[in-house]
Amino acid sequence: MLFLIFLGLGDFTVAQSPNIGILPIRNYSKSNYKAGTQNWKISQDQRGVLYFANNEGLLSFNGVNWDCLPISNQTILRSVHIHPDGRIFVGGQGEFGYFQAEANGLLRYHSLKSDVPEADRSFADVWDIVIWKESVFFRSEKKIFQFENGQIKVYRTNDTFRFMALIDNELLVQEQFSELLRFDGQAFIPYLSHPALKTSLMAHLAHEQHGILLASTKNGFFSLKDRQLVPFRTPHDAFFAENSILCASVLPNQGIAIGSAVRGLLILDGQLRMRYVLDKERGLQNNNIRSLFLDQAGNLWMGLDNGIDYVSTNSPFTRIYPDGQQEGTGYAVRIFKDNIYFGTSYGLYVADWKSDYDPLVQQTFQLVPGTSGQVWGLDEVGGALLMGHHEGTFELDKLQARNVSTILGGWTYVPIDEQYMVGGHYEGLALFEKTAQGWQFLRKLEGLEESCRIMVMDEQQQLWISHPYRGIYKVNIKADKRTLDVRFYSAKDGLPSNLFNHVFSINQQPVFAAEKGLYRYNTGSDSFVLDTIFTQLLGPERRIKKLQQDAQGNIWYVVDEEIGVIRITDQGLKKRIEQQHFPELKEQLVGGFENIYPYNPSNIFFGAEKGFIHYDPSKPFPTDSLRLVLNDIWLTADKDSLLFGGIFNEEGQLRLQQTAEIPTLPSHQNGLRFSFAATNYRDPENIRYQSWLEGMEKDWSTESTKTERDFTNLGSGKYTFHVRARSLSGQQSVPLSYRFRIAPPWYASLLAITLYIMLFLGLIIAIILRQRSRFELEKAELQSAHQKKEAEHKQLVQQSEQQIVQLQNEKLEAEIRHKNQELASATMHLVQKGEILLKVQERLDKAVRNTKDPGRLREEIRKINSILNQDTAQNNDWEQFAYHFDQVHSDFLKRLRDNYPQLSPNDSKLCAYLRMNLSTKEIAPLMNISVRGVEASRYRLRKKLNLAGETNLVDFILQV
Repeated sequence: MLFLIFLGLGDFTVAQSPNIGILPIRNYSKSNYKAGTQNWKISQDQRGVLYFANNEGLLSFNGVNWDCLPISNQTILRSVHIHPDGRIFVGGQGEFGYFQAEANGLLRYHSLKSDVPEADRSFADVWDIVIWKESVFFRSEKKIFQFENGQIKVYRTNDTFRFMALIDNELLVQEQFSELLRFDGQAFIPYLSHPALKTSLMAHLAHEQHGILLASTKNGFFSLKDRQLVPFRTPHDAFFAENSILCASVLPNQGIAIGSAVRGLLILDGQLRMRYVLDKERGLQNNNIRSLFLDQAGNLWMGLDNGIDYVSTNSPFTRIYPDGQQEGTGYAVRIFKDNIYFGTSYGLYVADWKSDYDPLVQQTFQLVPGTSGQVWGLDEVGGALLMGHHEGTFELDKLQARNVSTILGGWTYVPIDEQYMVGGHYEGLALFEKTAQGWQFLRKLEGLEESCRIMVMDEQQQLWISHPYRGIYKVNIKADKRTLDVRFYSAKDGLPSNLFNHVFSINQQPVFAAEKGLYRYNTGSDSFVLDTIFTQLLGPERRIKKLQQDAQGNIWYVVDEEIGVIRITDQGLKKRIEQQHFPELKEQLVGGFENIYPYNPSNIFFGAEKGFIHYDPSKPFPTDSLRLVLNDIWLTADKDSLLFGGIFNEEGQLRLQQTAEIPTLPSHQNGLRFSFAATNYRDPENIRYQSWLEGMEKDWSTESTKTERDFTNLGSGKYTFHVRARSLSGQQSVPLSYRFRIAPPWYASLLAITLYIMLFLGLIIAIILRQRSRFELEKAELQSAHQKKEAEHKQLVQQSEQQIVQLQNEKLEAEIRHKNQELASATMHLVQKGEILLKVQERLDKAVRNTKDPGRLREEIRKINSILNQDTAQNNDWEQFAYHFDQVHSDFLKRLRDNYPQLSPNDSKLCAYLRMNLSTKEIAPLMNISVRGVEASRYRLRKKLNLAGETNLVDFILQV
């Protein structure tokens, strides 16, 4: 089998970093994607979504979600190819057709088998799909189908079609053990013939601008030029012949990736030299690679015999496992005398340091004898390489490790001068001396019993030792080189606390990382002060775990969970400072034992929880854009039914949004779940998403790694869902939007609202009429009540008036009774007075008659009577009587004088006494006359009043 690679080779002189490690690999097993084991062909749409021809159908992956869609006959898919118009053409066992998105964004399969002439509907697997001009070609073993303008034309062979590809805009097909054919628009005609075509089968084709290479399954590479196949020799022809080559692809750096059936993935550089072999031992799920596909970001996907693998071929990071399958923790790395040493939790491993390692050699690293166990550190001191090991201190020479000290727990080593060095161990410090045989242990130094894992020496030959859970020690070795002068610093000396303190050397000066921030030692105050420059660069509230300066002055750091570098470039009078961080390394390094080894500008090593990581800064980071897809939209309020399948058009808007009307959901379907993903396959764990439901929320949500967002109990109205993504390296995606509308419930629909308005207006009218009727009724009731109240009021008024009159009458009667009493009293007084006077007169008269000197006595008595008579005449009792009498009898005397002016005062008195219904006998004393005088006065009164004889004088008086 042959495959073609269009590849320019002439100018491949780009410097390459050592291929000592393994490229980053991601494994996706059947348990991940929930479909068939085998994956035959791979394609990618404009959104970045990948499609795999899988044993159970069309398998898709958007970086987060997998989905598998079967075709009509539920058969195995062998091929997939995406048309520029978005249709996904597929071929399977006895079936081919295409998937196309419907208005709701869901892919639906359209079979083309019914369009095949009935005589040709029997065919085997469709292995290749090629788009040529306006046609789509499907290759099965005996037939090729051309689909154009809804019509299918069939091309047959008596042999077997083994390969079909597009080369320089020409459609080429290989007939088994025969030749290459070219399609001329009407038929497949001979193109070229070669003996290799008779023994090899062509499998794949790729194009590059400077030439064409064809690779066969057994016979290596051939160059295709001017319709001629010329053998193209490589150093690995024998290897290719032994390991069946099934597929190949050209890489962005002009290298070639080859998928084999036995040895996994082979990666060659532009000169066809083997650079990497990735197999099951090096991270693949299995070694049988059915298909290769280079995605839009330049990374390689492999369809395996069981599973799918992804390789970041353009990553500047590679992984190194010196101990192979053990994958021990990496603690230290050092390049010394053309050897590279790796200190792990399982021991020390060594290999030659070179730029090109043969990936076909299984064992690159060797365990240094006698070093099994925990390796803590590697330090180059005085021209020797020293290893701190759990078992003590060792001096290294290639595959030899000489034990220098058996003191347990060697950490790190710092030179004092050319003759002496000090080493930190579990319980203090040890002194070593350089001899002709190498470094030798002298003694333990007294004065410090703490673990001395982290230490540096300043320009004054003072050791600064930090203990992460104690504090910081300043140590001076005394002249006897036996004892130590130790000064301990803690929180009281300017440090934030006694925890998480580390000391590092920057520009040959100690700097001190504390629980928060970075500090420097102030000799004047013998305390620590905050370093303003590093605080500004790295932040005041962050915990610095590691600082490592390289030969160029760049500072590599680990701060909190961030790993990065501060690059310092000298620009004359000022320095340019750039900061770069590596999200790919997040949570990869060994916590508390972070180790960074910047050997040179192209080789930076990191100790990791599993092995080591090699970083080549000369390799630019991939700059593929961050694209976002809206995977699907579910109606959570309707038993999780799918609303939209998430297919986009070229402008990045949803197909559904091209219509004039936005989707309208009934009111009971007011719960939605949005699923989204960034088609970033290199580092999906470090993608952060933000969303915003316009119409309910005011702004974007906080960043999250979650790729779903639920909304429930949405009210009626228009909404727009927005989502965007950001990588930790700063790339931002173009936001996606999905508009929809939730209809009001039936009781809030337009018809219902119209009905409500009509009912409301009717109700208003009814209320008005009712109110008017009620008003009239109430008015009548009020009028009736008013009239009743008026009647009651009048009755009350009348009763009140009657009561008032009655009271007034009673009062008048009382007053009359009182006046009558007064009048009676006055009258009785007058009567009594008159009677007394009469009695006095009678007695006086009797006394006169009985006296002996009547004359003189008579004279005296007359004088007394005269006085009595005068007193009677002048008495004003009548006036008082008349006043009271008129008040009682309504001015009777006044009316009597006005009506009968001819009456005398005595007549008025007689009338008053008659009005009072006094008898003649009672009147006589009052008038000081006799009874006969009273009768005479009555007679005279009748005359003056001109009364007839039958008229009763008293009745007349009462009527006046």
